[in-house]
Amino acid sequence: MPLLKSLFCQQGFDNRQRFSSIVAVSTVSYFILSAMFNNTIVSIIALLLAAVAISMSAYRRANDAKKKYTPFIVGGSAYFLFGMLPLFVLSYLAYIPFIASIGFLLSLLTYPSSPVKSYIMGYSGPVDLASLKNESAATSKSRIEPTLAGAPNANVTMNISHSEEQQYIVKQHDNTLADNDLGVKIREILVRYKLQMAAGIAIVIVAMVSVSFINNSETSDSTPLIVEEEPVIESSIDRQHMLNMPDDFTLYASQYNGLIINWQADEQQDGVYWQQLTLEGDNSCKEITFNNGDTVRPIEVFIENTTDYFAHFSPLDTQNLLKQIAFRGKFTLCGYEFSLKGSQSALGRHPYYADKVDY
Repeated sequence: MPLLKSLFCQQGFDNRQRFSSIVAVSTVSYFILSAMFNNTIVSIIALLLAAVAISMSAYRRANDAKKKYTPFIVGGSAYFLFGMLPLFVLSYLAYIPFIASIGFLLSLLTYPSSPVKSYIMGYSGPVDLASLKNESAATSKSRIEPTLAGAPNANVTMNISHSEEQQYIVKQHDNTLADNDLGVKIREILVRYKLQMAAGIAIVIVAMVSVSFINNSETSDSTPLIVEEEPVIESSIDRQHMLNMPDDFTLYASQYNGLIINWQADEQQDGVYWQQLTLEGDNSCKEITFNNGDTVRPIEVFIENTTDYFAHFSPLDTQNLLKQIAFRGKFTLCGYEFSLKGSQSALGRHPYYADKVDY
């Protein structure tokens, strides 16, 4: 397919419109595939394909602008490496280096194409995209000048005149490009105020880190509420070591060191909501599923006070569950989704759970 070949072509040129489209489509496709499959391996493969397509386009865009391509190939590699950070670091701060790498690559948009070339879908090179070009573009072809019979010198004169006219047009284009090009003006502004912009970016990053640290500290240091009222229907399991987690759910440990997850949701009848022994109840509660695809089956899900859900797990699964809660991004249970942002910090500050997390 010619269009696909042009995306990975090592020769030729990309104009600014094509380069920006490739960066945008590749990045959006990566995020969509990651969300659809929710699998780390698939996400890495999608990120790698996006990085290769962007790097090749950056190479052609740099050649098109008559700039050294090496820094932008390095930028494409940084796009891949920094893009993996959010897959393993459960914090929005992990996106900052990734966004910075995209910003560096997009600096190529501030350089105009030089000299003027004939583009098809923003590409000029050895791959033939003529079949994708609209018929209306045929008018851009150079017209064939008529030649008087027996007068070869006249033809030579007209060809020379046409060549000189083209050179004059190109020269005039280059002379006025810097004055009229928005990208050039943006680059000049960035260079002029680079110290002020660097200071502003540094302040924003420090503020984001500070807010994240404060939020995690407040969540970890909060005193658990003591439940004084007895439920209408009690479970036979004794709940100990209460720990409120960031996303509106609570951890307990049973007297047998089995983990218990508690949250509030829609009103239901008190009692057993799902049970592994009989496999009866709401099937959405038959397992807890983490964002990496790992699952663990609870012993039972119990409802108290019509809105308090308690999912009881076997002591054999406690260490695995705490590791998943500490290092994954989210989980679903009984049709409800919970974020695990800040969970590692919360577990690490509790004397009971901190020793049980396997690092």
